[in-house]
Amino acid sequence: MHLILHGFTLSARAPIETQLLNFLTQCQADFQTKVIGDLSYLHADAVRQHGIRLLHVESLGYSQFKLHFEYDWQLFNGCRGMDESGTIQSAVRFKKASMDTLELDLSAFGNDTDGNGF
Repeated sequence: MHLILHGFTLSARAPIETQLLNFLTQCQADFQTKVIGDLSYLHADAVRQHGIRLLHVESLGYSQFKLHFEYDWQLFNGCRGMDESGTIQSAVRFKKASMDTLELDLSAFGNDTDGNGF
């Protein structure tokens, strides 16, 4: 259960973590719903508010990294007097699979995604 992102270009001008964060920010629409997933563990009516906010990239060594992010959720049910919200912080591991390819490991998020990102 991996998602492949193509088009990453490494330069010597900035730390790799900064470059990866910039690239992932550009590709955010391709993976944000996959890393948020189903919020039914909070409540059947819980929904996410907006998208994810990318916080930072952590190097784990040997071309392995972790992207830290957060997102807001809301639960509103006027009939039951429920109006709650919060922020969840999470992370997704990924690796630099080739010169221009990143591979996000979505297995922790329960997604049925094959190696082509579909």
